[in-house]
Amino acid sequence: MSLSLSIEHISKRYRLGTFGSGSAAEDIRRWWTHTVLRRPQAEPKVFQLDYGNRDGNDLWALRDVSFHVKEGEVIGIIGKNGSGKSTLLKVLSQITAPTSGRVRINGRLASLLEVGTGFHGELTGRENIFLNGSILGMSPAEIRRRFDEIVDFSEIEEFIDTPVKRYSSGMFVRLAFAVAAHLETEIMVIDEVLAVGDVGFQRKCLGKMSDASSAGRTVLFVSHRMDHITALCRRSVVLNAGRLIFDGATEQALSRYYKLFQDERPGDLSERLDRRGRGRGRIVDAWIEDVEGNRTETIITGQHVRFKLRIKNMENKALRNVTAGIGIFSLTNQFLTSVSTTEARIPAFDVGRDCLVTIDVPRLSLNQGQYYFNANLRSASGAFEFDDLIENVTTFSVDYGDFHGIGQASGGIFALPHSATVVENDAFVSR
Repeated sequence: MSLSLSIEHISKRYRLGTFGSGSAAEDIRRWWTHTVLRRPQAEPKVFQLDYGNRDGNDLWALRDVSFHVKEGEVIGIIGKNGSGKSTLLKVLSQITAPTSGRVRINGRLASLLEVGTGFHGELTGRENIFLNGSILGMSPAEIRRRFDEIVDFSEIEEFIDTPVKRYSSGMFVRLAFAVAAHLETEIMVIDEVLAVGDVGFQRKCLGKMSDASSAGRTVLFVSHRMDHITALCRRSVVLNAGRLIFDGATEQALSRYYKLFQDERPGDLSERLDRRGRGRGRIVDAWIEDVEGNRTETIITGQHVRFKLRIKNMENKALRNVTAGIGIFSLTNQFLTSVSTTEARIPAFDVGRDCLVTIDVPRLSLNQGQYYFNANLRSASGAFEFDDLIENVTTFSVDYGDFHGIGQASGGIFALPHSATVVENDAFVSR
């Protein structure tokens, strides 16, 4: 399979601060002094913006980024805000030039980086299809041939002759994506535009991108919706502070992405500031233990594990009638299940000065994957008021285990205890 994109040592630098003096004569004088006479000059004032990629007055949006994309691959590009994702796509789309490095593109490239780029508010949806299609490289004949498909995909046929300035943001993105999705190009570059559409349209767009890949088209997809990344991309790259820090399977990429946030947080849970609740009690430590009492971040399906919470009373009196619990999530932020003292038949307990809560899970039914858990302390009353809630306490891994005792692992997210019967000709055969 041949390469569709080759990104070779791409760097992009932006200069922060003020550069023009407002006078051509003063600008020439500064240039002559600094460049020809090589005399130092006062540094300009700069904005206090720093994502870890500052170098003096220079902001490196990208630094020495290299990877290759094969034909038909769907690549997820993920990273924190300011990591360089959008800059990379703008370089690939030739909106901005790299400071150094080069990009090799094999085929035509269509980009959808901002909702409605190239649309004119005074023109109708029909007119904008022809305008935007032409900007993106479609011929008039090609637009006419695909027009009905574009309108049908956008689901806004009754508004197609209405000026787009009257469209909602959802209608806007429907039409913009419909045009880009029907380009007969070899490469699609998409940046976070699906966040505007509703759930049904998002699924439709994901299906369209999947179809594009099956037809041999290459897709580069930026999104903060990790469930979309997981559904669409087998491979993902992770950017941080303008640098490529991971390139590989999406599951491992998500783990690396979430670790970036984990690394930023204090190691001591009691120092975490991103917590919610009334604060009468505080969770100062939370961890997982195996059956032998060792702290662990790796569990085997079917293993006996314990979730432990150390709680400190922040009041001058006993904290009465509270419950404690754990919420378990996938790395795509999907809530999976919870375990709590209430579910373990302890309806409420009191906290004097402090206490240690242990929640036993005799046979963990989670299958292989990466997960994280939240920890909470709340009132046992029906008000469901949190005293303390800490999200994403820590991540943990689950390895496949022989949950059912049959010599093989089961698939999916959960391994469920179950039994079965087979009846043939109304006669009991096996159980």
